[in-house]
Amino acid sequence: MRSLYAAKQCSGGNYFHYAESSTSIPQGPLYYLFECVFGKIGITGYLNILRLEIIISQIIILLSFFIFKKFINENVLFLAISIYLLNPYLIVSSRNSTTHYHQEVFLLLFFYLLLNRNNDKKTSFCLGVVSSIAFSAYYLLFLFTICTLITFTFAKKIKHLTSLTLGGFFGFIINGLLYTPYIQNNGLEYIAFNNSSWGVSSYWRILTNFLSGSSITNKVNNLNDYRNLTEQYRSFDILINLNFLIVLILFVISFFYIYKSKLIDDINLIGITIFITYGALLTLFDIALYPHYYFSMFVFGYIFLINQAQKLKLSKFIVIVFCISNFFIFTNFNNYIEDNNGALNSDYGKTFESCGCCVEDAKVCRGQ
Repeated sequence: MRSLYAAKQCSGGNYFHYAESSTSIPQGPLYYLFECVFGKIGITGYLNILRLEIIISQIIILLSFFIFKKFINENVLFLAISIYLLNPYLIVSSRNSTTHYHQEVFLLLFFYLLLNRNNDKKTSFCLGVVSSIAFSAYYLLFLFTICTLITFTFAKKIKHLTSLTLGGFFGFIINGLLYTPYIQNNGLEYIAFNNSSWGVSSYWRILTNFLSGSSITNKVNNLNDYRNLTEQYRSFDILINLNFLIVLILFVISFFYIYKSKLIDDINLIGITIFITYGALLTLFDIALYPHYYFSMFVFGYIFLINQAQKLKLSKFIVIVFCISNFFIFTNFNNYIEDNNGALNSDYGKTFESCGCCVEDAKVCRGQ
């Protein structure tokens, strides 16, 4: 596993590692931030690294409540975090390292600086730096932060634009230094997009699946495996469709209230970025998207939806139903995996114990 290799290399003083992606834009050294830190202090066992990353992830999510409650209604924030924590796809994905843990650190800092951006020039400068160096952690995270700032700029919600821009330039100088070893060894010929999207509507289809937890079905993506799952747990498909319907309802309600009230505050601008401008940008770039890319929005996709839905008397009931549904979706999925020792024809197949460290053909050990 590449994350395990990075941890061991960092323990020996080699800190520059780049993760090749399906788009051929290598993720920078900050992609292995946690693995490198753990490796440096002598923690190089895969399960130990994974446990620590999960613990840090939970701490960050808990901290987000206390940090953001100054800017967001506490009830909305509590409900959004609850749904996020119970998202079946998030729970399953947390069993793999480097999926989203390092993003949460950057996002916590980014959103905190974003919501405080107009306090002074120093905060705006720091916001620019964090947004830029996100490129060295995960280039789609960088695109999301930049797209958010562009949305706020067009809405004339950024007071210290010059300081923000200078911070962005400074961040790119840091990026240049971090990518220098890669460019020296490989040149620039592989830094390009080479994987087209799944269609014009793919961003919004995958976004809805991600928010509803339906993306968990990607882990059982063989037709026979999925048929066996739904035959053993007949409520699984019903709950998946129920969640999908709830997200669609919340989406319609949110944009109805924005249109009706004409209120463009920070939360609404973040929501507009997530549901409109970021999707338009990725569609324009023709990038192949996968559910784990959507971790770049942190809890704010849910915050936006619930912030508008709270105007309905039934909003809490809807969220409770959603959380219960998520619980049973994951329980059914987890029981199926345990009973069948994995979904052997799908992406949640053979385990690390049965496959060992590395194989030439990734399909041999899908989902390990």
